[in-house]
Amino acid sequence: AFIIRPLMVLGGKKEEVDFFSKKMYWLSIVSTAAIAFVSAAFFPLYLMTSQLDFEPTWVLTLLFLSFLYLKNDFVRKAFYLRKSHFKALFSGGINSGIQLGGIAFLTLTTQFNLSSLLTVLLFGHSLQFLISSIWLGVFSGSSISFQELKEAGVECWNYSKWLLNKALVQWFSGNFILLAAGSILGPAALGAIKIAQHLTGLINVALLALENFLPQNASALYSKSGFDAL
Repeated sequence: AFIIRPLMVLGGKKEEVDFFSKKMYWLSIVSTAAIAFVSAAFFPLYLMTSQLDFEPTWVLTLLFLSFLYLKNDFVRKAFYLRKSHFKALFSGGINSGIQLGGIAFLTLTTQFNLSSLLTVLLFGHSLQFLISSIWLGVFSGSSISFQELKEAGVECWNYSKWLLNKALVQWFSGNFILLAAGSILGPAALGAIKIAQHLTGLINVALLALENFLPQNASALYSKSGFDAL
């Protein structure tokens, strides 16, 4: 609600799309890191109250993996905004290939466990994020000043503050069943729910494609030619 939607909608009417996506990249890094830092404060309480055999080292791994998952979603949307569809597909394919190959290898060699699975996921997401960041050119060209980052944050807030309530309601309603399944019924029930979700998601490929294509193109048309162009 705070980063992705403004990127797709506001970015469509920007003249300097590359520079705008670069500003949004660093803004997303700062905001996600802040959220991860706040979330880390709750893990000691979870470790003290949970009955699961959960190693403390997995906490940092899960936090970093969550960070990379969100950033890879951002860079994929940034590629679509720049109309670099091949780069979005290729970078995601690298991650998926590493995950599928790694899981197959761990299964065949009977080394499949939570620790090894997290290692494979972390490697795949890290490589995708690194390659995507280089392709976006965030480490080259003109640097982003604090004032420019602040202006981007204010612009995002003015647009997304109307969406935050919706995002919070969706999280506490749609994801509550996942939290309940994992903590009450156990990881097997949670895995079964996620499998059903992913299988259902295959049916919505067309809708997911529109989600990456429609917002920025509609924004660009409206900015240039008004409501009649829509």
